Amino acid sequence: MMRRLLLFTLMISLIYSVKAIEVPKAGFTAADVAPNGDVILRWKIIKLLVDTRNVIVYHAVGNGSFQRLTKGIDLASLMYTHIGGAADNAVHKYFMVVPNTSLDTVVSDTVSTIISNAVSINDARIGVSWNSALVRPGYIWNGYYQVYVTDPGGSAVFIDSTSSLSYEWTADHCIEGVKMSIKWSVSGDTSNTVSTGPLVDLFDPVSPVVDSVSVQDNGINIIGWEKSIAPDIGGYIVLAYRAGVWDTLSVLNSPDSLRYIDSTANSSMSSWTYAVSALDWCGNASGDLGIPRKLSTIFLEKPDYIKCEDNLSLSWSAYTNSSDSLIGYEILLNESGTGWYIADTVPPDSLQCKIKGLNDRKLYSIKVRALGFEGSFSSTSNQRTVYIVKPVRPKYVLIRTASVLENQLAQLFIEADTTINITGYQIWRSTDGKPEVLAGVISDPGRQLFYWTDSLARPAVRIYSYRVASLDSCGNPGTWSQYFETVKVNLVNQTLGEIDWNKPDGFDVIQYDVLRKSDSSWQLLSTVSSETYNDVDMPTLSVEQDLYYRIRIIGHPYDSIELTDTAYSSILHIIPKFRMWVPNAFRPGGGFNDQFKPKAWAVKPHSYTMFIYSRFGQLIWQTEDLDVGWDGTINGEDVPGGVYAWVIRLTTNKGRIEEQSGSVVLLRSENN
Repeated sequence: MMRRLLLFTLMISLIYSVKAIEVPKAGFTAADVAPNGDVILRWKIIKLLVDTRNVIVYHAVGNGSFQRLTKGIDLASLMYTHIGGAADNAVHKYFMVVPNTSLDTVVSDTVSTIISNAVSINDARIGVSWNSALVRPGYIWNGYYQVYVTDPGGSAVFIDSTSSLSYEWTADHCIEGVKMSIKWSVSGDTSNTVSTGPLVDLFDPVSPVVDSVSVQDNGINIIGWEKSIAPDIGGYIVLAYRAGVWDTLSVLNSPDSLRYIDSTANSSMSSWTYAVSALDWCGNASGDLGIPRKLSTIFLEKPDYIKCEDNLSLSWSAYTNSSDSLIGYEILLNESGTGWYIADTVPPDSLQCKIKGLNDRKLYSIKVRALGFEGSFSSTSNQRTVYIVKPVRPKYVLIRTASVLENQLAQLFIEADTTINITGYQIWRSTDGKPEVLAGVISDPGRQLFYWTDSLARPAVRIYSYRVASLDSCGNPGTWSQYFETVKVNLVNQTLGEIDWNKPDGFDVIQYDVLRKSDSSWQLLSTVSSETYNDVDMPTLSVEQDLYYRIRIIGHPYDSIELTDTAYSSILHIIPKFRMWVPNAFRPGGGFNDQFKPKAWAVKPHSYTMFIYSRFGQLIWQTEDLDVGWDGTINGEDVPGGVYAWVIRLTTNKGRIEEQSGSVVLLRSENN
């Protein structure tokens, strides 16, 4: 019984298997899209054992639901045209249903039209992608898509095949663009093909960075730039801005051409503005022509040498490109062709500079150079020249002597060059190591020889050093004299009669004449060569009288060996020391010591008074004359002998007030 059941089941399965094999089978071989938008479906019959003239075709757009498109198609026709089916350039999907009354309904594979999308990855590379054809690889299709490109003659040229849904290809599509086709083929039957739209050169080449526009020493401009980052760079266009219009200077058909020399520019007249545009392999220029990255030469204006300030004033136009990395400007000078050197450096926001300390009667070449951070660029201006002519200086100004007048004034004897335009002189003075001060100004420059007296000096107390500056046509000190010192005489030792004095700076001394005055006239004591002298008579003479010493200096002023001049020192005044002698007795009429007459030394004139008093304290006589003594009388009458008191009041030569008192004995002879 069991064996009969198994045999029956096997027979039933075999019957159904035979029926399944007899079901008609079809596989899509194409879903072509015609140029007018018609979709042409093609298929291949694998088995055909029953009537297939009642086929139904279903259709969907994109991801929409399937709707019945048509019915009653004969499967044996192997083709169906969906009029205008793909005119909307959308993805259309199809499948077929083969109904049967005796067998199960058979549904075919789904096929899709292919819509491809080609884009420019860059100007040298194309990328194309598409949707799946939806056909299962296997008994109909091998699963590979073929990529074709349409040549200029309209023929499709095979490139490659791929099982993926995208492909990249390097190609030149500069002029007409390209059309690409994606096909899938089955046993040589017509393939499904959909052409892309025409591709164009979508990406303009990126304009390069102009890193420098410099002016060479010969006045020719040189433009330098970095290589464009465009992958299909083929060259560059150099443009110049002239009269409000951008003109093409040159087309460089090499991606490695990174500079251009413009020999047509006159950079000494104005600044020149340039732009550089990139060219791709197609010959297309940067969309902006590089104008947003334009760069102008640095234009150095005509230098202005301000003579009376002795500075060279410079101004220039700004370096505008890459200003964020500009670290400053260098001022370059070349003195009479001796080589360029950096005279000054200014910050990036400075467009002016003043140069001092240039040499007279020299030709200077000047240019300005902009510098980028860490040497990222440098750009040099046009070159200018200027000949420096400073105010004419006198050949000389000379202090011939510096003498002391009456211990109160210092007087300079000056000789000056008056052959050029001099506006005056300045007298500068220093003493005791202190800084120089302006002691006086002489506004009369017309005299060649003249004196100047310093009324504020104290030459008997200290030594003064002078020098004279002649003022040029701008009123600035132009030429300086030598330093010249006054001479001060000092008492070293009165007991030994020793004096000395300083050697005057600024005077080449030939000899010193030592002069002394004790009455009204000066006498020459000696001529010496050193700065010291011993007067052996001083100890004796100075006790009785005032002594005066001064030095007469004979020599050559420095810078002159032809002139011999004489200067005078300060005066050393030696005053006798105050002393007073008073006798203690006198005898009138005796012929000797017949007056009471004290003797005083070093007393100021008109400051002496002597009073005589009786023993009762009565004032009986007085005098204000140091040379007048008391003869022992009152109003011509003799006074009796005896003791009388005296008081003397005086002022010494040093200004000290003295008052002394005592008594004196008046002696009378028996005959008186």
